[in-house]
Formats: sequence, C-alpha cells, structure tokens
Amino acid sequence: KKLYYHHSEYRGGMRITSAGEMRADNPVRLVELSVKGMLPKNTLGRQEFMKMHVYANVDHKQEAQKPEKLDINKLI
Repeated sequence: KKLYYHHSEYRGGMRITSAGEMRADNPVRLVELSVKGMLPKNTLGRQEFMKMHVYANVDHKQEAQKPEKLDINKLI
C-alpha cells in the first residue's frame, strides 16, 4: 500500500514504486528511506542518518559490535 515517488526532473518523469517492489529490488534503500523519513529535518537528523549502516545480507564490516539480524519480512 505504501508508495514511493521519485521525479527525474524531465517532463513526465514521475516514477512510482510500491514498497513490495522496492523490498524485492533494493531492501537497503527501503529501510534507509523509512528511517530518513522519521528523523528530524535538520543538521542533527542528517548527521544521524550518515552514521547509520544498513546491509542486505549477513556480511558486513561491523563484526566487532555484534549487531543483530532484523528480518523485515516478519515486520510487514
């Protein structure tokens, strides 16, 4: 039901993508857009967003912090 809009700056360049399509194509972008929408729209929000790391698979650089896997398919 959730739709994401993007415009290419050309006439008729509106692109509409559903959350299901985005989850199948690029789940990292879906989580990033969702979290960015919840952050404050100021300098602090932009700094917090830059510190966030999202990975689609288990391999990542932050092994020392022992992050936990979050299955977004169970949430939706």
